This record gives sequence, C-alpha cells and structure tokens, in this order.
Amino acid sequence: MIGLISLLFAISFDTLSYNEMSCDDANALIDRVYDSQKRSDYITLDNANEIVEVIKESVPECFNEGSK
Repeated sequence: MIGLISLLFAISFDTLSYNEMSCDDANALIDRVYDSQKRSDYITLDNANEIVEVIKESVPECFNEGSK
C-alpha cells in the first residue's frame, strides 16, 4: 500500500488534470505506472491495472474502439 501511495505522489498532479489530458499524456502516464510497478515490490499488477483503468476512463476518446 505504501508503494502504491508513493507511486501516486510520484505522478505529477498536473498530469492528472482530466480536462486537459491529451492522449499522449495518458499514454505516457500509463507507461510510468507500469514502469513503477515493475520496479516495486509493493505494487501488484492488479493495482497498476486499476490505476490504468482510471486513466483510460479520464480520456475515453483515446481508448474507445475506433479512437486514433
């Protein structure tokens, strides 16, 4: 749990601004989540997947079928 909290604080809060996040920002953030999960003994893949789902929900136009 501490690792998950550390990951969330390591991610810039500016990047998490839903109204301004671009598809490139979302993809970069997803990459950072998975990179952090690989280096951490505390963050499980399930935790990382859950965070990624929240990111994807914030910019559905980037990840829905037919998106660019």
